[in-house]
Amino acid sequence: MSEKDKVAKKVEEEKKEEVKAEVELTSAEERIKEEEQIRARVSDFKPLVKSDTKFDFKTLKYANLYLSMYKRKSWVLSLVIAIAALGMAVYSAIASQWAFFVIFLLFVAVIAYQALTVEKKIDQELVKYFKNRAVGGQEVALNKEMILVENKNSTIPFVYEWSDIKSADEIKDFVYLFLSAQAPIIIDKERLIVGDIALLQSILKEKFPEKGYKVMEKDIAKRKITFEHAKVEEEEKIEIVKLSAEEEAQVKKEQDQKVAEKIKDEEGKK
Repeated sequence: MSEKDKVAKKVEEEKKEEVKAEVELTSAEERIKEEEQIRARVSDFKPLVKSDTKFDFKTLKYANLYLSMYKRKSWVLSLVIAIAALGMAVYSAIASQWAFFVIFLLFVAVIAYQALTVEKKIDQELVKYFKNRAVGGQEVALNKEMILVENKNSTIPFVYEWSDIKSADEIKDFVYLFLSAQAPIIIDKERLIVGDIALLQSILKEKFPEKGYKVMEKDIAKRKITFEHAKVEEEEKIEIVKLSAEEEAQVKKEQDQKVAEKIKDEEGKK
């Protein structure tokens, strides 16, 4: 490759880097604008109820169990299939087709076993999940106008209007605000740091006066929770610093300036 070609290639690479930097800077500027809009929107927000929800074994177990048994209602399909299989087993017995009778009866037994061991399977999956994971969490704050959800290490909260909430379900220890059938915002009733359960319930009744707010007083779990989260030693903790979009843009700008100065120095040497 000639010297001229090398120079042309270098100029092309520099242009690509400039375009990439411009795109990243534009993206950062858009995030800054979005953050500013959200901060302005929630600047006067005063929560009536606030929960410090931990995503520990109990929280995730109850959420998955409730979704499996009462929201997805997969058991309804399993029940229909089991009844159909049982009917075929009876028909096979009447027709003295004992091989088919055994097959259909085993099929019913498998479905019944799966239905009866849903909670056990959830427990087993959560034990695996928390094997190398620390407990996460989020703060959920709400009033009669909006709901703010702030995760750990986030710079701004997620903001939802009550119109975004499709339904609200309350069980013994938790309240689930459903954005969709599979995506609840979880409020831990035992970890309220602002307001109380009575106030939370009154807001939910006001927002869902006719339907959409369901209360289940019984404990949906049958198996006792014996799992204990591993303690994280101080020296094993890794602090993750989350930069705001404005800070990211500033860091990127400084990096771009250093690269430009380096290129200028190299051209000066030539």
